[in-house]
Amino acid sequence: MGGSQAWTYLSSIDWLSGGNVTFNTDKLENISGSSGSFSNITLNTPNIKTISLNSPNYTGSLSLDGSENYPNINSINISNSKLSLTLNNINVVSVNVSNINNSGSSINITNCPNITTFSCAGSRL
Repeated sequence: MGGSQAWTYLSSIDWLSGGNVTFNTDKLENISGSSGSFSNITLNTPNIKTISLNSPNYTGSLSLDGSENYPNINSINISNSKLSLTLNNINVVSVNVSNINNSGSSINITNCPNITTFSCAGSRL
């Protein structure tokens, strides 16, 4: 699966693979993956609650901006990946960026006042 992929009606995804992956759906609530690979991910998913992307083959970036765009997000787990993460004004509660070993990755979190759990053990950025 190369290039971009767009899904319009899903309740959850359990495996990801491809170049650039794009989700355009107001139905998607959970994204999880631990196998396959992709180089970038774009989410246009206002009902997303949980993101769990845990493969060392996941590279590129995950950026979420604006609580109005992701009002239901609760948990983001990109541990063991090589993703960069940028969060701005998101109401997420739990963030796990543990075991990210990629000198090209970065973690940028601003204006996210609801974070009560943040894990970054073993990461080398």
